[in-house]
Formats: sequence, C-alpha cells, structure tokens
Amino acid sequence: QLPEMLQEMLRRMYDVAPSASIKDAATSDSSNCSLPGRWRDVDARLITVKGERHTGTNFIEGLLLHHFPRRVRRRRGVHLFAGCDVSSQQLDDKGLDRSWCCSKHGLPAVCVFAPPPVYVITLKLPFAWLVSIHAHPYTGCGVNRSFSAFLRQPFAAYGMCRPFRVRETPVDVWSEYSLAAQRMAGPGSPTPAVLWRDTDYLSERRLRCKLEELA
Repeated sequence: QLPEMLQEMLRRMYDVAPSASIKDAATSDSSNCSLPGRWRDVDARLITVKGERHTGTNFIEGLLLHHFPRRVRRRRGVHLFAGCDVSSQQLDDKGLDRSWCCSKHGLPAVCVFAPPPVYVITLKLPFAWLVSIHAHPYTGCGVNRSFSAFLRQPFAAYGMCRPFRVRETPVDVWSEYSLAAQRMAGPGSPTPAVLWRDTDYLSERRLRCKLEELA
C-alpha cells in the first residue's frame, strides 16, 4: 500500500482522477493533444532530454533525433551535454555539484546552456523504476542486496555514491526527482519543459501528442 502523499503525487503527475486507481494511469488513453506547437516560439532552443536512470532517456532521445534531427542537443561522452559548461552552473542550497546540470541524469533544474534548452523530462512509474534500478543500479553503493533490503537502505541519486548524492532510500531518490520534474514541467512553470512519462510512449496517441507539443 503506497503512502497517501505518494499516491496523491502520482495522481497529479499521471492525470488520474482522485476517485480512480493509480493503475488507470497505465491504461487510460484520454489525452486530447491540447498543446500542439506549445513551444513554437522558441526555435532557437535545443531539445534537451533529462531523466533518472532507467526512465527511457535513450529511447526518447533517439525518437526525437529521428523527428527533429537539428533541434536535439548532442552529448559529449556518455551522459554530459554539449554546450554546458560545468563551471558556469550555480550550486544550490543543498550543495549539489554543478555536474547535475550538465548530465542527462542530473536533477531537473534551471541550468546555463548554449543555446538555451527546451527540456524534455522523462519520468517512470515508481514500481517499474525501482525494479529496474535494483537490477542495474549504475552506482557503486546499494548493490547486491535483495529487493526488500534494497528498498530500505540508502541509495545514491545520479550515479556515484558521493555523500551529498545519497538519499535515505531509493524511493526518496524517485520522489526528489519526480517533484523536481513536476516543478519544472508543471502548470504555471515559466521554463520551457515537457514532462514525458512512461505511459506517454506506451500509447500511440499520447506519443503523437508529445511530438506535436514540441513541433
């Protein structure tokens, strides 16, 4: 049973009515493509894909490169973005290192890019994400544990186990990332950003809506 606060956060992120179950998020296909061309006036910006590990960043980036080959920000190396100078980024009140901005797996935040970005932020339902991250954590801590023990032990956000990246549990990692994504891509946010959930690319209609929003 999920804590009530987590259930409410999931309902907001996946547009599920308060009276419905979270499972409806994966089966509903009610998207009405209400935001076509939402960012048509920011053509000078590059689409910049950010997401935690195992949230579909490689798939979404490949899809966007196919449809918008000249509008997607390239990476240098495995996960760091081109046009992002680590030394130009601001440290936040938690002391997070500047490389969070320049990494595709870093926490969603307003960062300094050249040219500036339109963010596509990927998000995965916590149940599926926790299973995937347990199997392939891409980190040096919290590995080789049973799934039950894994859920109750500290785990690192964004890869390596530097002390300031370690959270109390992997659920805390997911919650922190999801709340940051919601702040950046939610209603009323001034930042050009599109939240791309796993249920959006499992549905052809939702997938088309997201592409139209970026077109």
